[in-house]
Amino acid sequence: MRAVRAVRWLGAAGAAVLLAGCGASSGPAAELSPSPQVSVSASHPPADHDVARSKWSSCAAKLGNSLNPGPGLGRATALPSGFRAAAVVRCVTADRTNRDGSQDMVVDERRTSAPAAVARLVLALGLPDSPPSQLPCAAALLVLPPMAVLDPAGRWISPALPAGPCGGPRAEVQAAIHALPEATTETSTVRRVLSSSAAAAGCSQSWSDVIHLNSTLPGARRPLTPNGDPLPATDPIRVCEYEVDATEFGQQKPGGDFMAGRVVTGADRRRLGELLAEASPARACRAEATHFAVLMTPARTDPVVYVELDACRRLLVDAVGTGGREDSRLGQAPAALLDALHVH
Repeated sequence: MRAVRAVRWLGAAGAAVLLAGCGASSGPAAELSPSPQVSVSASHPPADHDVARSKWSSCAAKLGNSLNPGPGLGRATALPSGFRAAAVVRCVTADRTNRDGSQDMVVDERRTSAPAAVARLVLALGLPDSPPSQLPCAAALLVLPPMAVLDPAGRWISPALPAGPCGGPRAEVQAAIHALPEATTETSTVRRVLSSSAAAAGCSQSWSDVIHLNSTLPGARRPLTPNGDPLPATDPIRVCEYEVDATEFGQQKPGGDFMAGRVVTGADRRRLGELLAEASPARACRAEATHFAVLMTPARTDPVVYVELDACRRLLVDAVGTGGREDSRLGQAPAALLDALHVH
């Protein structure tokens, strides 16, 4: 029985991300001669618990609204001995922009039942892992959508991918996947990733409360002293407000969901700079904010200013300082700034 190295799945736009490509080429892919009879040889039997799952339904049903679709198809396993592969399904996720500016994560179900293409992939999946590379491997990212191999009855398996010298899929597996003559049989919406209101305001749908992170890490920030407007001398400035769900409390970097946003320009922009310049050193406080605002240029250049709209009511000027190191300054927001920033 061949050993199959673990494949690490990471959430990235709903795709499975495999870390570590190989710095040195492992040479051209070996020629595979597919046979019309597509079945798995018994020379590499899987473990006893590696059996075909129930009948395949759809990518949407298997993935749901998961941010991490790899485990959504179940643990990857070797194809059982005697498994007759009749089709291959891949669940390819992407972001789709709608007419109102909103964006949805969608999943395309791409299927092929071409005997030669399916046979070539099955043969590649039956190869052993390559010996580990003795040379350094590049930290390249290889994006591989979740995949299922189906038998004639529609029962399916999420196949384990034989590893190449640097831990990524063998070149033969990659070549066989890229050669699949796929047709999209269904497109389903997984979830909304950007609302129309966030898109109209030029804000992200979600943002992390960096003030909380910086206030809890020793040495992560310097005290903020009055020193003029910390934002670039640009007009306009974008203000985005976020709400922190109670489930995020206690996290090192609580996530906020978009509530409202606006662009500040002209006299309001000048007044905003004056209020930011009145910030004082931050008071000791441990309360967690339920709302915070993010102030930035339309191009999102440094620095970015974070302001807690409740709880401790602090502000953070966050930028990359000299030498590429983080340069964060924490202060206390004046009451008039809080009044000016509430955008809902």
